[in-house]
Amino acid sequence: MMALEALFSTRDNYGKRALVPRVPKFIGRDAPIYPGTGTSYTVNSVLADMCDLRNAFAHGDIVPEKFLGTPAETPVASTNVKSYADVLREASAVILRSVFLRIFQEKLVDVFADKRKMKAFF
Repeated sequence: MMALEALFSTRDNYGKRALVPRVPKFIGRDAPIYPGTGTSYTVNSVLADMCDLRNAFAHGDIVPEKFLGTPAETPVASTNVKSYADVLREASAVILRSVFLRIFQEKLVDVFADKRKMKAFF
């Protein structure tokens, strides 16, 4: 999450306010977290919850029960993915990988290295 915030935030627009509109626009709101599984987890469906989970950790709170108490959808449930909190953990890695792939493949490093250019990009 910190890497995503570093890429998409500006001095005036950071955290959830920066990530929720920009990340889906950049990699696709309907991009699946688990391609080919038929689950409902997409970039748009998990991003705000990822921010809420990050904020809980950053402020010394525990994982919210709404994340721990919600089981993962059956196609992705496993020893390592038991709850929605686990899905959010995996989603952060999937989303970051997708963002980096696009940045490198489309040669956008200069855009994301300069906050003015990044802001203009969106």
